[in-house]
Amino acid sequence: MKRFFYLLFLFPLASLGQGYIDYYNNVSEAEWLFDNKKFHEAESILKRSFKLVETAKNRDLWLYLTILKTNNKHGKAFRCLKKHIKSIGGTFFSLRPYLIKKEFEFSEKQFNKLDRIKLDTTKTEYVESMKFNLVLNSLVEQDQKIRLAANKLGDSFSDSVLWITNSDTTIVNRLDYSFKISEYNDSILKDLLLSRKLIYAKYINHIDLRLLLLHMNYENFIEIESELIEMIDQGNMEPYDYACAKDRKYTENGDCIIYFAYTLTADNFSCIDIEQVFENRKKIGLTTFYTRTSMRRHIKVNSQMKYPLTEYVKTKKL
Repeated sequence: MKRFFYLLFLFPLASLGQGYIDYYNNVSEAEWLFDNKKFHEAESILKRSFKLVETAKNRDLWLYLTILKTNNKHGKAFRCLKKHIKSIGGTFFSLRPYLIKKEFEFSEKQFNKLDRIKLDTTKTEYVESMKFNLVLNSLVEQDQKIRLAANKLGDSFSDSVLWITNSDTTIVNRLDYSFKISEYNDSILKDLLLSRKLIYAKYINHIDLRLLLLHMNYENFIEIESELIEMIDQGNMEPYDYACAKDRKYTENGDCIIYFAYTLTADNFSCIDIEQVFENRKKIGLTTFYTRTSMRRHIKVNSQMKYPLTEYVKTKKL
């Protein structure tokens, strides 16, 4: 739980805005401009992107602040950051050390104003989100426990594993137990999504959600796809998390990858239509570059957008 608190401000967990798919596509363009040192153009596009949604993503806000600092607009950077912190409900910890390290020229008075905007953990939306996160975390613990238990015997494909609980230690059949856990996890996650309780939750731990989706059964995943797309457009799910899960499901079922976000074997590259992949990615707001940095703590030119898909696919097909 302590790890989640730290990640809450650094990662784009959620917000209540509309139109995040268009927003993501605009941000991708701004990142490309930033990497090519076109700072004023990047600033303009990010500013336009933020108007599309109620709350900008934290990682994109850091990129915007970096550009403002580069353009020597420290006053504007402070006002923008203050407004953003209020829009996400506050922070758990002071951003002062980070901002000083990154050479933002804020006054002591300005730092104090930022430090006073603390997250209210008694708000209903926060309390409800924490309940969902506890459920997700418990599912992940079970998912990881059976996988780690198998590895402890030295053979991830062994028939039997040592299963340890608070009250008992026993040997169980790995495949049977893994199937039971997956079935249970899928049913709980499906209920949360199909009941629409999870779609609008504001502070969801997307790291746990991504892992559960990656390990979800193919048929169950297909059943909740429309809810996942809605979560993306609500700003409550990363396009990359959805794309990874869908690519994995489709390749495991013998189909070609859809987004080129998750590849299991070299055979998956033979059926790629790169232009179609571009279109598929834009429909969910996923960058047309293969990877990009996820944390804006390390923002610098030439680090945001990595490997154009056309070039990456060439290297894999050779």
